Amino acid sequence: VTASDDDTLRVWDLSAREPESSAVVLPGHSGDITAVTIDRASAYIISGSEDGTIRVWDLRRKDLEVRPTVLRGHGAALRALALSADGRRLFSASADKTVRVWDYLARNPGSASIVVRGHDDRVVGMHLNQAGNRLATAGDDGIAQVWDVGRSGRVRHVARLVGHKGAIHTLALAPHGRWLATGGLDHSVRLWNLEAEDPSKNPRLLHGHSDEVETLAFDDEASILVSAGSDYTARVWNMRIGDPTTDSIVLREHTDAIYAIALSGDGHTLVTAGEDKSVRIWDLSGAQKDPKSRVRMGHSAGIWSLALSPDGQFVASGSEDRTVRVWPLRSNSEPLTLRGHARTISSITYSHDGKRLATGSDDGSVRVWDLSARHPEETVRELGGHTGPISALAFGPEGDDVLFTASRDHTARAWPLDGAIGRGDTLKFEAHESPLTAIAVSPHGDLLFTSSEDGTARIWPLQSDRLIELACATVGRNLTAQEWGRYFEADPYRATCGG
Repeated sequence: VTASDDDTLRVWDLSAREPESSAVVLPGHSGDITAVTIDRASAYIISGSEDGTIRVWDLRRKDLEVRPTVLRGHGAALRALALSADGRRLFSASADKTVRVWDYLARNPGSASIVVRGHDDRVVGMHLNQAGNRLATAGDDGIAQVWDVGRSGRVRHVARLVGHKGAIHTLALAPHGRWLATGGLDHSVRLWNLEAEDPSKNPRLLHGHSDEVETLAFDDEASILVSAGSDYTARVWNMRIGDPTTDSIVLREHTDAIYAIALSGDGHTLVTAGEDKSVRIWDLSGAQKDPKSRVRMGHSAGIWSLALSPDGQFVASGSEDRTVRVWPLRSNSEPLTLRGHARTISSITYSHDGKRLATGSDDGSVRVWDLSARHPEETVRELGGHTGPISALAFGPEGDDVLFTASRDHTARAWPLDGAIGRGDTLKFEAHESPLTAIAVSPHGDLLFTSSEDGTARIWPLQSDRLIELACATVGRNLTAQEWGRYFEADPYRATCGG
């Protein structure tokens, strides 16, 4: 295949006696052709042009010269094209300063991912409410953005929240969706009323921290908000009154920055951890203004991640010392210590039934521990594939069958965990241009949300067809009716591998 400044491609059959007489001319572009690639099976030619479009030509069609698929979206000339190793995804780079990823073989190739733009700098935080219909993002541009999310994944911009002086490090969206809390470099916490006619006006300003705010959390009823940061303190704000600043509790026992908090759904138990290597457990159920913590020591380096078990009986901590420790909350018994990661444990989460613990590390690996086993280290499943540190983890909402991971290698992955599925292949989500910072799954499991340092958040429809392809590739046979019901109960049964 050759391409020219005359806006055309030519396909030459080099096996023909006279290739010139059998050449096929492919017109259609309205600008110089700047990039061309062919898939490994020689079934498709893909071209990019100064006209900002990509054209996919099916070589199996007799009328290929007049029936290309045109991919539009870039706002300037195409500069490069590349296909993924499996040939299913197309990567395009453009002078509009973006890279796009296309599922170019899909019925509607332009719908592979939905780009959510609005930030002028990297997106460092993202939160999805419990209903899955409202998304909040925050960035180093000092701005928070709020979006309504439809079941299809389409978004509508709700508010641009400006007020912080400097980067926003963390945000929390109240479960019912009314309040958004943001905190960051300027030492302040701001509360935005998303039900107001103009949410960007008159946020409640919560002063008290004397250094950067690193983490935030609401309880399930949004009756309290907890903030913590580099000033060695955590603060508990009473959201049941008109002005939370008049009724707050300051927790001062840490001796260094607090990086992680975990708050129980009823708001009665708070766990804090950070650079001082301690895990502190606070009882917030009483009326005392100066609660004391129960301190648990064991880590030999700073703690970067925490997770409470669903039954509220345990808290898991991940540390720079490369270990995970699972602490009983109601006793002083020794913790279960899990070893295997080669670097800092940066993220940690429980499955919904509490039987599994997933941990992600700066070593690029994810481990899934069976906490019901007598020796979890002997049955641990390691998920390898990412080429950069793990930044976030999330279990899917139904049956804990799928674990979603986000990494600084610019990708997210989906790992089916039950049975034979998930031992090999994974679903890979590629489109971000910079490291990922957060990940979330909608309550119905039909949408995946990711945010990145490239300044965007993306919403990915989790199409069952792709999961079915993964099942076939991994198991190598059709799923049984029982297996199908476990993974695809919303779809009528069909042969997984097409036979």
